[in-house]
Amino acid sequence: MERRSAIILIIAAFALAVFGVIMLESTAQFAPEAHGHGERFIRQQVAVFLLGIGVTWVVSRVPYQWWLNNCLWIGFFACALLILCFVPGIGAKINGARRWIHLGFVTPQPSEFGKFAAICGVVYYLSLKDDYAKGFVSGFVKTYLCISPILLLIVRDWE
Repeated sequence: MERRSAIILIIAAFALAVFGVIMLESTAQFAPEAHGHGERFIRQQVAVFLLGIGVTWVVSRVPYQWWLNNCLWIGFFACALLILCFVPGIGAKINGARRWIHLGFVTPQPSEFGKFAAICGVVYYLSLKDDYAKGFVSGFVKTYLCISPILLLIVRDWE
């Protein structure tokens, strides 16, 4: 990626994150009646934002060849995490949806990692041959079939 394009992308992502915190601040004034302290949401959002910056920096230091060579394992790991949502005692049902894993101190949503794994799968499949991205069947249908297990586990609504 060109340096100028990378800088524009970083600025756009940062601006969206800051805009999100500002919007949360504007709605936090109504939170005390319903949820207690509105500042709690802002602190959480800023903490996750800073964590995201750190994770982004770490991931950017890994060579892309490593991601390509390990995308199958990343996909298996994502599917395992998504299946854990349905294991009693591990999967947590929040707001009527069983899409979280309860780890005691934190309750992550494995679908976020699943989306990353799906992107890795698409990149890997399309990197195999230049011709794969040219046709509808080879570029879309087969690509979708490669990542459909992850996507089905993300959008599932089973009980």
